[in-house]
Amino acid sequence: MVDWTTGDPEADRAYMFRAYRAFLNEIKEYCLDKDDATSNDILDIFIKWKVHDLDVDDFPRIQIDYPEDYPEALK
Repeated sequence: MVDWTTGDPEADRAYMFRAYRAFLNEIKEYCLDKDDATSNDILDIFIKWKVHDLDVDDFPRIQIDYPEDYPEALK
Protein backbone atom coordinates (compact mmCIF):
# COMPACT_ATOMS: atom_id res chain seq x y z
CA MET A 1 0.00 0.00 0.00
CA VAL A 2 1.30 3.44 -0.87
CA ASP A 3 -0.13 6.60 0.65
CA TRP A 4 0.31 9.57 -1.62
CA THR A 5 -0.40 13.10 -0.44
CA THR A 6 -1.16 15.20 -3.52
CA GLY A 7 -3.37 17.97 -2.26
CA ASP A 8 -5.92 16.69 -4.76
CA PRO A 9 -9.37 17.35 -3.25
CA GLU A 10 -10.74 14.10 -4.63
CA ALA A 11 -7.71 12.11 -3.41
CA ASP A 12 -7.28 10.55 -6.84
CA ARG A 13 -5.07 7.48 -6.42
CA ALA A 14 -3.88 7.81 -10.02
CA TYR A 15 -1.32 10.35 -8.76
CA MET A 16 -0.11 7.87 -6.17
CA PHE A 17 0.38 5.10 -8.70
CA ARG A 18 2.12 7.40 -11.20
CA ALA A 19 4.59 8.50 -8.52
CA TYR A 20 5.19 4.93 -7.39
CA ARG A 21 5.77 3.77 -10.97
CA ALA A 22 8.14 6.65 -11.73
CA PHE A 23 10.13 5.95 -8.55
CA LEU A 24 10.49 2.24 -9.31
CA ASN A 25 11.38 2.96 -12.95
CA GLU A 26 14.18 5.27 -11.84
CA ILE A 27 15.64 2.51 -9.66
CA LYS A 28 15.28 -0.06 -12.46
CA GLU A 29 16.88 2.21 -15.09
CA TYR A 30 19.72 3.10 -12.74
CA CYS A 31 20.46 -0.55 -12.03
CA LEU A 32 20.30 -1.50 -15.74
CA ASP A 33 22.68 1.33 -16.69
CA LYS A 34 25.30 0.57 -14.05
CA ASP A 35 27.15 -2.67 -13.50
CA ASP A 36 28.56 -1.36 -10.24
CA ALA A 37 25.43 0.06 -8.58
CA THR A 38 25.93 0.03 -4.83
CA SER A 39 23.47 -0.02 -1.99
CA ASN A 40 24.41 3.61 -1.26
CA ASP A 41 23.41 4.59 -4.80
CA ILE A 42 20.03 2.92 -4.38
CA LEU A 43 19.62 4.48 -0.93
CA ASP A 44 20.24 7.90 -2.51
CA ILE A 45 17.26 7.31 -4.82
CA PHE A 46 15.07 6.39 -1.84
CA ILE A 47 16.18 9.60 -0.09
CA LYS A 48 15.62 11.69 -3.24
CA TRP A 49 12.01 10.41 -3.45
CA LYS A 50 11.53 10.71 0.35
CA VAL A 51 10.28 7.13 0.69
CA HIS A 52 9.53 6.15 4.26
CA ASP A 53 7.30 3.88 6.32
CA LEU A 54 4.05 5.17 7.78
CA ASP A 55 2.89 3.79 11.11
CA VAL A 56 -0.79 4.77 11.04
CA ASP A 57 -2.57 1.44 11.47
CA ASP A 58 -2.01 -2.30 11.15
CA PHE A 59 -1.76 -2.20 7.35
CA PRO A 60 1.79 -1.79 5.96
CA ARG A 61 2.10 1.60 4.27
CA ILE A 62 4.77 3.85 2.82
CA GLN A 63 4.82 7.47 1.78
CA ILE A 64 6.57 8.67 -1.35
CA ASP A 65 7.04 12.24 -2.61
CA TYR A 66 8.21 13.41 -6.01
CA PRO A 67 11.71 14.94 -5.96
CA GLU A 68 11.73 18.73 -6.03
CA ASP A 69 13.25 18.79 -9.52
CA TYR A 70 10.78 16.28 -11.03
CA PRO A 71 9.04 17.81 -14.07
CA GLU A 72 5.50 18.94 -13.26
CA ALA A 73 4.25 17.72 -16.63
CA LEU A 74 5.20 14.13 -15.75
CA LYS A 75 3.33 14.04 -12.44
